[in-house]
Amino acid sequence: MNYLSAPNASVTGPYNLETCLSVVLLSLAMVMAGSGNLKVLQLCRFLHMKTGGEMNYGFHLAHHMALGLLFLGGGRYSLSTSNSSIAALLCALYPHFPAHSTDNRYHLQALRHLYVLAAEPRLLVPVDVDTNTPCYALIEVTYKVTLPVVFVGLIILKAF
Repeated sequence: MNYLSAPNASVTGPYNLETCLSVVLLSLAMVMAGSGNLKVLQLCRFLHMKTGGEMNYGFHLAHHMALGLLFLGGGRYSLSTSNSSIAALLCALYPHFPAHSTDNRYHLQALRHLYVLAAEPRLLVPVDVDTNTPCYALIEVTYKVTLPVVFVGLIILKAF
């Protein structure tokens, strides 16, 4: 599939199309952060391979940031939903990508590192009480039914 071919690229232009695809990839990586999802990884690799030398540094940056979010903390971290975390992510993932590594005209590139402020541990490790070592355990998750019904996924489990 050549997404930069006519009629798509002729109407929007290849730069705008690549920007949109990079933003969608970053958005998908934020939703799947820390999961290491294989389908998203394949999509990252596909878009990264299609981004040739004619595209600029910013698209490579977006694809690598998406990979980093997908495997956040080696699969042991995810993104927090607090207000300060959302603000940090807004600064870090601002969708104006630089033309080169020193391009700070529209967005200070150092702000791209603020995603770390939104990362929090999301790993459940059952531990044996006597030996304090990890062990196998059956875990049952029970959801409290409230109105209005809002499904909170398992990814939202907090470390205690």
